[in-house]
Amino acid sequence: MTQLFFQKKVRWISGFLFFLIVFTSCSDHEKESTITGTTMGTTYSVKIRFDESPTLSATSIKNKIDSTLMILNQQVSTYIPFSEISRFNALSAGEWFEISHHFQAIVEQALDVSTISGGAFDITVHPLVRLWGFGIDGGIWETPSESDIRHAMNIIGSKYLTLSGNQIKKDIPGLELDLSAIAKGYGVDLISQLLLDLKFNDYMVEIGGEVRCQNGNANNSWRIGIEIPADQQQTSEGFAGVIRLDDLAMATSGNYRNYFIHEGHRYSHTINPKTGKPVDHTLASATIITSTCMNADALATAVMVLGAIDGLELIESLDGVECFLIEENIDGSTITHSSDGFGKFIE
Repeated sequence: MTQLFFQKKVRWISGFLFFLIVFTSCSDHEKESTITGTTMGTTYSVKIRFDESPTLSATSIKNKIDSTLMILNQQVSTYIPFSEISRFNALSAGEWFEISHHFQAIVEQALDVSTISGGAFDITVHPLVRLWGFGIDGGIWETPSESDIRHAMNIIGSKYLTLSGNQIKKDIPGLELDLSAIAKGYGVDLISQLLLDLKFNDYMVEIGGEVRCQNGNANNSWRIGIEIPADQQQTSEGFAGVIRLDDLAMATSGNYRNYFIHEGHRYSHTINPKTGKPVDHTLASATIITSTCMNADALATAVMVLGAIDGLELIESLDGVECFLIEENIDGSTITHSSDGFGKFIE
């Protein structure tokens, strides 16, 4: 009997960020407020530290956060039928489409990461994601045919997406966008800027495991506990380390919980745009630290497509970017790799 297993798509704290654990140690004169909620099919958590009681209540801050994320979601979610991205995906080739400031910022960054990664990161891969059962249509429970893969390959490619100011157009019929590998990171950056505008300078913002911290107290860094990766049927066996994250962002991409098994072969949700198929290598998770969460989010996906060797080479070539990679051997043992500067973040 054919073995079939499908894990429904859940945006989790993927890779070795199996759970995001924040270690805080407020001094006697500091207070901390935690605000939580849901967005983009996942959860968010915001922690704010302050010396004096803020003029805004936690409820007021949460309302501002929720409003900001709701606006973003209405622009970039493929799960909302009349969102900006859904309306663009429904357009014919050659039609210019005006996009919002947030949409434009995400597309600009996505095209840049696509270029520097040699096409490993590609926001036009949506037809392939849907074909393999990881998109809005849900699981397919079997591998697609080679002819279907070739057809989907013919309608993807960032080179067929034209951006001019605040307008975009598709140059071939059928091209669709999917910003799920970068939008949550942008959401983190957006809330980070909101908190700065509200005069907070000591906080942690997390959406679905993507994190950005701002530290207003040099003696009280934000510390993020990192757990070893575990399959959904296992429990994590301890910490890989604790990261000191001040005025930086961190994002992780991994293959542990979003996959299906068909005839004994495991198919990851990470699709290689160059092959049209899920990646087939030993890299289990990639964590990126850099200045913005949007860039970290996109680069983590790019590295997962490239694999450990090429992914590490890419990160080493970039200024201000560090990575930590975990490979999983057939026997379940793991091998870790890190860029030259990653060690300074480990406590």
